[in-house]
Amino acid sequence: MSTAAADIPVTYRDAPVGFASGWATNAEMASSGFEHLHEAGETPPGAQPLDEHLVEGVQMISPEVAAQLMRAARVPVLRDPVGRIVATWDEGRWWTPDESAEFLRRIVAEINGGES
Repeated sequence: MSTAAADIPVTYRDAPVGFASGWATNAEMASSGFEHLHEAGETPPGAQPLDEHLVEGVQMISPEVAAQLMRAARVPVLRDPVGRIVATWDEGRWWTPDESAEFLRRIVAEINGGES
């Protein structure tokens, strides 16, 4: 785990009774309070489907294809008993929106030489 995360409190060490793990899109995460995530736009009509981009070896992708990948990607999430997303899994733990935002703030501060 990153040193930036070392002292951020953990709300969910494990899934509480009645909670369930599952998967969600970037857009679902953004609408659930993970404000640092943003919808990656819409795929324009006639865009090449992602499964046609699968080739062997290293390839360079355009920002448009990167956004298309982000729209299609699914990430692990923890849902409360009524199905709301309350946390996402990363760095070996569950992160609530507030914990995730604090972690991101600290990472940015590290990159900027200690200033957020």
